[in-house]
Amino acid sequence: MSGRIRIDPTSRIPLAPDGSFASPELAAELLELRKSIQARKTRYVELTARTNFSFLSGASTPEILVHRAAELGYDTIAITDRDGLYGIVRAYEEAQKHGLRIIVGCELTLETDGLDEQEGDVPNKATTLTVLVEDHVGYTNLCKILTKSHARHPKSEKIRRTTDLDEDELPANTFAGIPLSVVCEHAAGLWALADATLPIDVLQRAFGNRLSIAVHLHKDGEDRARVTRTLEAQRRYGVAVCATGRVLFARPSDKPVFDVLHCIREGKTLDEAGRDLLPNAEAHLKGEDEMARLFSLHPAWLERSRFIAERCLFSIKSLKYKFPYEISDLVHRDFRGGSPTETADDALRRLTFDGANARYGESRVPDRVKTQIEKELALITELEVAPYFLSVRAIIDMARRRDILCQGRGSAANSAVCYCLGITAVDPARSNLLFERFLSSERREPPDIDVDFEHERREEIIQEIYETYGRDRAAMVSEVVSYRSKSALREVGKVFGLSLEQVDRLSGVVSWWDGMSAASESRLKAIGLSANDPRVRQTLVLARAIQGFPRHLSIHVGGFVLSAAPSMR
Repeated sequence: MSGRIRIDPTSRIPLAPDGSFASPELAAELLELRKSIQARKTRYVELTARTNFSFLSGASTPEILVHRAAELGYDTIAITDRDGLYGIVRAYEEAQKHGLRIIVGCELTLETDGLDEQEGDVPNKATTLTVLVEDHVGYTNLCKILTKSHARHPKSEKIRRTTDLDEDELPANTFAGIPLSVVCEHAAGLWALADATLPIDVLQRAFGNRLSIAVHLHKDGEDRARVTRTLEAQRRYGVAVCATGRVLFARPSDKPVFDVLHCIREGKTLDEAGRDLLPNAEAHLKGEDEMARLFSLHPAWLERSRFIAERCLFSIKSLKYKFPYEISDLVHRDFRGGSPTETADDALRRLTFDGANARYGESRVPDRVKTQIEKELALITELEVAPYFLSVRAIIDMARRRDILCQGRGSAANSAVCYCLGITAVDPARSNLLFERFLSSERREPPDIDVDFEHERREEIIQEIYETYGRDRAAMVSEVVSYRSKSALREVGKVFGLSLEQVDRLSGVVSWWDGMSAASESRLKAIGLSANDPRVRQTLVLARAIQGFPRHLSIHVGGFVLSAAPSMR
């Protein structure tokens, strides 16, 4: 036994009797080789991947999709959700954990006017165009396209897709639509991936060599026709071809979730959907080796994806926000040129001590309050958040001019500066609250100042904000409405053909604060349903899978985003 040589099972390098590598030099060389292999850029980059922020058209969360990309060895992946950038931030945060780079992109829905005559009768003819952001100019143009697209199709307008369901049960229309001409007008800074059935000549004039013909192979009986159309378009227009996976979910096992989401979106049961569903699970994220086998006859199409990825270097981290305090009248200006003559910190100091004198009386500000004000102003200067306080003060002034009741609340009551600015009504001279709960150097971010306005007159404030800052710098906050246990059970139950009465009983098993674990076998039995019924069992499994998925967009009742620069930038 003592004469046997032990081998490391991973590296296959002989081990010393104590378990260490017998040859340290060889071990170090192997480690360097492994690092170089891991750092190698893949020949293929997935440029068309949807997440569940495509609203019922993608079956994986951004986090799971990016995690799967890291498992497959990708160093870069593009997130291209339908008609929005809602999942980009989550994808970026997950990518930071794995060392991946995220390409910002979007799959734009095109209005069909002008597209119908392009290729005649083609099954499942494309009505979307994928664009990828190259630089900040491209990001600005993409935001302009999306803004115009959604303005043409308000979310409040629902589409009746079936007569079998109540209109209220249908998800709001989260898709948009934009004429191809508008996209072409804003092509600068964007790379386009177009199906061969789209008007390639029109797109080529707009995008030039930043246009590629996209082709995917899903083994659905249409692959040969897709390749034939692609080769014909390439010969006719001389446009490069790019291979894509047209990813709709991370793993093959996610296909049932996608099928259910499709049925919810279309208002159909699984039986009614039939051949509308995907014939297989080929729309999952594939690795480089699998894509190389699929496109073995056209390796240049794979290399085109890397070529595009190396040029789309825009990152959302490069976006910088600036508070719009200079637009208000709080900052002293040169009356001729209109430019500010004092910094935000100077303006905040002046307004704070003016407010302190108004609160306590001229030259009667308590020393304790002065000390607290100086401490807070020093930290505000360090964190560079003075513009934030000025922006909040500007909104407060709007309400006061109109004699509208308003009051700051929460941790802002711990601040002497907020009290002197008139944002809160808690006198720091009479309280001993902890200021660090409101603003701290460790957090390195603006504090949270909540202001409540008189409910009946809130709309007056909203309209004055629009008038003051303009609709290009002011926008109401969008909310993502997600599935909770009750809504997930209701909609998945309908997909599996349960009657409305059964759906009502099933969703009644859980409360709004419960998770799916509350739907126990005993509770199901109590309402006359069996956990052994395949439809009930699958309803529970898939309702649990989509719990937390985005369902549609809504608008916050009073939240605003204000910016010194147009929000499209």
